[in-house]
Amino acid sequence: MQKVRIKKVNPTSNPKHETAAKEEWIPGLGNPEGKSIPVEYTIEGYLARDIVLDKGVMVYRTLRNGEKADGIFYTSNVQKIINDNKFETYNSVYEVEYLDDDD
Repeated sequence: MQKVRIKKVNPTSNPKHETAAKEEWIPGLGNPEGKSIPVEYTIEGYLARDIVLDKGVMVYRTLRNGEKADGIFYTSNVQKIINDNKFETYNSVYEVEYLDDDD
């Protein structure tokens, strides 16, 4: 499995769900009703599968915003692969950094 760091860098131009403000998001407790994760939300872990169109990105998470937080991270379905290091879902634009296991 490929180790990655994924960071939300922007909401999409026409998101299905509004982006939550950083101060209203409590990691691990789910999102405020009908809202997407805040900008700058960052996770590290291992991709469960390649990033492809029409499928959500799934990561076996080890870190959330720099703190240990084992779990599973999912996105909504990928709508656009912008380049090798950026993709767009229904709600968010993400940057992905591919890491070595020792990072």
